[in-house]
Parts: sequence; C-alpha cells; structure tokens
Amino acid sequence: MTTHDEDFPKWNIIFLIYAELVDGASEASDSDDGGPINPKQLEKVLKQLNIYENQNIFTIKNEVNMVDQIAAQDHTYVSQLSYNPKSKQNELKRIKTLKIKNFDQKYKSIQKVFSWINKRARANKFILITWDHGSAFGIFKKSVADAQKHHIEKLLDSKFDVLNEQKIDDTKSFYHIRNKQIGRRIDFFGGKSHKKRDTPKDADTSIEILSNDHLAKAITRGFPNGSVDALLMLNCDMLNLHTCYSLCNCVDVLIAPSGAIAWPGYDFTSVVNLIGKNQGLKIDGKMIGAKIIDTLHPYYQSLGFEEDLSRYAIFAVTLKDFKKKILPFLKFFTIEIKKFILNGDSKVLVRDYRTECYVVGEKWGYYLIDLCNLLRNMSTSKIDFAINSFDYLDAAFRSMIIESSIGKKIYPGNGSSYEDRLNIPPTGTGIYFFPNIININDDVVREFILPDAPFSTKLLKVVPWIDFINLLYS
Repeated sequence: MTTHDEDFPKWNIIFLIYAELVDGASEASDSDDGGPINPKQLEKVLKQLNIYENQNIFTIKNEVNMVDQIAAQDHTYVSQLSYNPKSKQNELKRIKTLKIKNFDQKYKSIQKVFSWINKRARANKFILITWDHGSAFGIFKKSVADAQKHHIEKLLDSKFDVLNEQKIDDTKSFYHIRNKQIGRRIDFFGGKSHKKRDTPKDADTSIEILSNDHLAKAITRGFPNGSVDALLMLNCDMLNLHTCYSLCNCVDVLIAPSGAIAWPGYDFTSVVNLIGKNQGLKIDGKMIGAKIIDTLHPYYQSLGFEEDLSRYAIFAVTLKDFKKKILPFLKFFTIEIKKFILNGDSKVLVRDYRTECYVVGEKWGYYLIDLCNLLRNMSTSKIDFAINSFDYLDAAFRSMIIESSIGKKIYPGNGSSYEDRLNIPPTGTGIYFFPNIININDDVVREFILPDAPFSTKLLKVVPWIDFINLLYS
C-alpha cells in the first residue's frame, strides 16, 4: 500500500546487521586495515549520513556475545537514525529490543520487524542492506564449536544430546548433536555407534544461516509491496544464479559481489544524498545500483583501499527478467550437456574446462563456477551447443547487468595461465559445481544441495543441475 504521491516518494532504508562479538569484542579488528567491518565502524559511518525529509534510516542489529564459543548473550536492537538537538549530532536511537536467539537466522522474526518498521514509518520505496558473512546460498552463518576436535564419548555428557544418528558404514556414523546450553546443532563424524535418542521437544535443529529462500520470504511478507527497490548485500559470494532466482520475485535490483567483499563496503553516503537531494526526481533501484558501482573507485581511493577493490567483482543487476531469460535456458542447457557427456571422453573435457573457470567460495567448499566461463571454454572446442549456449547466456545476463566493477587482481597469484584467465573475468553467473569427488564439502551438500537438505537452494529444485553433476562424476 502506498501512502505518498509517487512524485514525492518516501524511502525506508533498512540495515540488517549480524554482529558476532568474541568475548565482548568485535570479530573484526578496530584498525581500518580491511577485513570485516567492526560494528563501531559501521555506526560511525551511519551517524555521519545526512538526514533528509524524504527518507528514514533504520538498523536491525543482531548482536551476539560469544564466550568460549557459547552465546552468552543474543539480543537484537532496532534503531533509527535521528538528529539530537542537545548534542547537535546524529544518533542511532534505540527504539526496540528483542531477546530472540538466532534472530538473524529466523526469517519469520525478521519479517515481523520489517513489517513493524514499515508500519511505524510509512514509505513506498525501499532499500535493504545486509551486512556480515555470506555463503553463496545464504547469509549470517554463525561460528559453531568444532565438535570434530572431541571424541564422541566426551560429547555425550550432561551438556549434549544426540538428536539422531545416520550410519555411514560399519565403523562410522554421522551424528546430529545438540548443545543443551545454547540449543545449537553440531554435525559430527564419529567412529563409535550410540543408540538413537528421541529428539527433545525444545531442540533447535535448524542450521544457523538465513538462506536466500528465507530472505526472500522475509522481504515478501515484511514490506508493503512485497518487494524492495534495491538490495545491497555486503556479504561475500552472493551474486550468483542461485541468489538471483531465489530473490527475483521480491528484489528489483541486486547489488552484490561475485566473490569476496569487506570493509569499506559501499558508499552509503552517495546513495542517501542521491535520494535526499533529488526529492522531485523519481529515483529507482537501477539508479541506486548505478550510483553504488560508479562510486566504488573514488570511494575506495579516498580511503586508501584501491588494492582491496582490485580483488573484487561487484555487480548491480535487475532481476525481473530472470525467470523469462535465464531459467528456461538453464533447463535447456542442463538437458543438452547431459546428452553431451554420455560420451566418456566428453566427461573429461568438461572437467578440464571447469578448472579454468572463475570460482566463488572455493575456500569454504561452496564451489560455484562461472557458467559463462565454462561455456566460453567449451566453445573453443567448436562444440555447437556450447557455442550457441554461450552466445545466449552471455547476452541474456549482460542485458540484466546495470553496471559492474571487475578488479584486475580477481585471480590470485600469477603464472603461465594468469594472463589468459584475466581474459575470462567473472560474469555473475555462478552455479554450484564441485571440482571432484575427493574435494566435495559434505557439509555444503547436506545443508544446501541434497533434495531433502534443510536449505536446499530453490534453483536446484527446478533445474536438474545436480543430475548433470552426478552423471559427470559417475
């Protein structure tokens, strides 16, 4: 429901922040030397923003104090940027406190706060900014105590319950273990079998992450129009085909990195000023996306972070045509490449070409390869369907890109293939594709890839991509 004349729109700009503090201090250093931003640094930036009549700025900060890897305190604070006439300074005035554990991983709780904010401050234009770690398939993953450092006998004391056991073979089982103190599920491979227990009624067996699909639900149900004009993700690895499909119905423009990103992030001042100084102009998500990309270089240069920007690939893309332009192609291409690799030699060829693609999230086992890169590589072998597929996907996704910033040092190191790889930069078309059976990350597969995984990515439910992957490595 709109409450303002479209000629004079009102904006709500909402920061959704996850701040995990280790022993009371930020996980990031206080020095401005790159890396994850300290919450204090972010607050300092926000307090320096100009306040305009045509916009409201809110923060939703889930602050978790970790002591010995246990959440000693887990509170969420909702604040609004306002001017304090007494101090003659801006302040983030706290307007709501929530004591909900794992708030930033619970989309129903998030959507309620979105709705509460949007009822408190009526608007018809919206920007959402997410801030903390990204994992390609979701955001805000918490640190978890490493159960694999302990023997199963030590875990099964008064502090832990075994929720269930899945036998891998005669000597090894996979356990779901709950820490009673924090209600946290831990996955653990052990070598001793224990009798399966009933799952406690109060057990929280959810994975501690806000998946792309759940973020989409929070936006759809928490904003008046069921969508936001722009989503700025300061979370690593989030510009990919999985994210785009999950969010295409509720986000007009997505600004996110295909790979890493860290402090200083985006120039929020430029966006706030663009909206505030042009109250008679119909600003939209595309203009927001263009502004973010255009200001990256001068912003990083002014702060002395040009070297960091050279390692980032950041895109601003429109999502409204994803289902029409990209989804049918992915279904078609998956069928065609499955036919192609029925020939044993073709399997080897595809595996080889995969190694020269831009990879997202390799360090963590997410293994998203750039699909356009793969098709371009395959095209060099004069494979007709690959040539046609590359031409289509390259043109289709480019038509969705508003602007992009591709650094000159996106590939680590150097060597004989380094210069050649620079000629195939990332295109934003990341899709899950692990390199081999040996390096597959079992946690990623269990959490996101299997059909019955708790957070199975929506794209893999409608495109038979995993059938192709399984066939390739069979």
